[in-house]
Order: sequence, then C-alpha cells, then structure tokens
Amino acid sequence: MLTTCHKRLIGFVGGLLVASLPITAAAQTSYVVTIDTSKVAGTAGKLAFDYVVNTPSGSKHAEIDNFSAPGSTAGLPDTQGGLVEGDLLLPPFNTGNVTEIGGGFFFNELVVNFTKFGSSVTFTLTLPQTGPAAGVLPD
Repeated sequence: MLTTCHKRLIGFVGGLLVASLPITAAAQTSYVVTIDTSKVAGTAGKLAFDYVVNTPSGSKHAEIDNFSAPGSTAGLPDTQGGLVEGDLLLPPFNTGNVTEIGGGFFFNELVVNFTKFGSSVTFTLTLPQTGPAAGVLPD
C-alpha cells in the first residue's frame, strides 16, 4: 500500500521524466503586408521574397497566403535555393491562395517580376518559429 508520501514522490519523479523528454517547440508568426504601389503603377519592377535559414531543412518553409495585386501583370518568377511551389509561379497571378518557399538551402528566394504594377500589393507572410532540439543552440 502506497502512502501519501510515496504517491507524491512517484508524481514528482513522473513529472521529472516528462519534463526531461526532448521537446521541440513549434509556432508560427504571420504578418499581413500591404504595399502601396500607386506611385509606380504602370511601371515594371520586382518584388523579392528572401527566406534565410541557419540550418537548412526540407521541413522549414515560408508561406505567402492571400496574395493580391489588382491591376498588375507579371512574367515568370525567378527562384533560387529551396523548392518554391504554389500559385505565384504561373502568371497571371493577380490573386494567389498559397505559395511556399522551401528552406532547403541557407538562402531561398522567390522574385515576382512585375511587367506592370497596379495600385497595391497585399499578402500574408507566415514564418515558422521552430525551437531547436534538446542540447542544440537556436538559430
């Protein structure tokens, strides 16, 4: 028969075991971005999305959601580094639901080549906030 003292000791040791398991914290940060391009409307230009990671991994990625550039036109984009996939790859893309820039290399990039800017560009940028594994220094 376990006494109250034994039950507390077992609970304490069990809590220590759970607390000592290697846990990687994960979260994400989202930014809603609006760029006023009315001063350059009708002209050509580029919009670059650069994603730099300290420890390249196929599981890391930046996500561009709800892209909207009313009144603009664009040619094919330029990419560098990790895999880029989604709606911003093939014009016309005045709206795009989801585009991901993979973190497979230190430097990863998507460049949208506008042949004509409209009055604004709006999108949501979501970045992972993944903590390091136990015993590993953070990025």
